[in-house]
Amino acid sequence: YEARVTADLAPAEDAAGVNARVRVAMGPHVRVVFTGDPIPEDRRESLVPIRRERSVDQEVLEDASRNIEVYLRGQGYRQAEAPSTRVEQDGELVITFAVTRGPLHRLDGVELRGQRGLGPTDVQDLLKLQAGEPYDDRRVGTVAAAIA
Repeated sequence: YEARVTADLAPAEDAAGVNARVRVAMGPHVRVVFTGDPIPEDRRESLVPIRRERSVDQEVLEDASRNIEVYLRGQGYRQAEAPSTRVEQDGELVITFAVTRGPLHRLDGVELRGQRGLGPTDVQDLLKLQAGEPYDDRRVGTVAAAIA
């Protein structure tokens, strides 16, 4: 993923053509490693799109870390982190995502307070949260905004 190709062009001695010299640097072999808490095998490609992007640029790695964190936070792990590191040795670039889920948070219940003129049936369609489901800041925020 870090291959480089450069071309040098110079006039030919007979001035009728061009001499082209192409240099290819393959770059290191890239290996992606996940440490810490598990990420399902079937989700890794979509969360860490290195193969699809054909790149291991810092921006791609930062996006991948963020993708993992958002995925885990949606599962109820509000403090999830997945920083990446790059270590190159012996012609191999090892990219490691250190995944830490943190504690699992679940909704204990949903309670409405302070509403006047609205009964539970008035907002029931908006309350798409169930006791016992994983807590997801985004979903709770969406429900709060819908009620407001």
